[in-house]
Amino acid sequence: MVNVSNDQPIPNESVVVQFLSPQASSSSMRLTTDAKGEAHFNIPNSQTEHIDVRVVLKSGRWDCNCWIVTDRKTVQQGILLFSPLKNRDAPVPKPNEIVVSARPKRFLERLLWPIMKQ
Repeated sequence: MVNVSNDQPIPNESVVVQFLSPQASSSSMRLTTDAKGEAHFNIPNSQTEHIDVRVVLKSGRWDCNCWIVTDRKTVQQGILLFSPLKNRDAPVPKPNEIVVSARPKRFLERLLWPIMKQ
């Protein structure tokens, strides 16, 4: 997790990962981003076809595209989930890396969010 407005990591946020295959799906694994904004996991076996990754942010202060269901091949190439209305250049994901970026919501977005989510 990276804050696109200042390129700083976003620590202590929950990341939920689930591995999906035709035979069965794994139970969800809950991880927490560390001081570098990273949460590490290994893809369990070759039968895993899809990976469901969701960042569950603690506060409504972030704007983030925080959920993806993708396949193993795409993860091997690297994935960037970029916040809408970006202010800066996107970070470049490395192979086997999913980069999730977020930006702080603007004042009006924070003010109107409780009304909009109803």
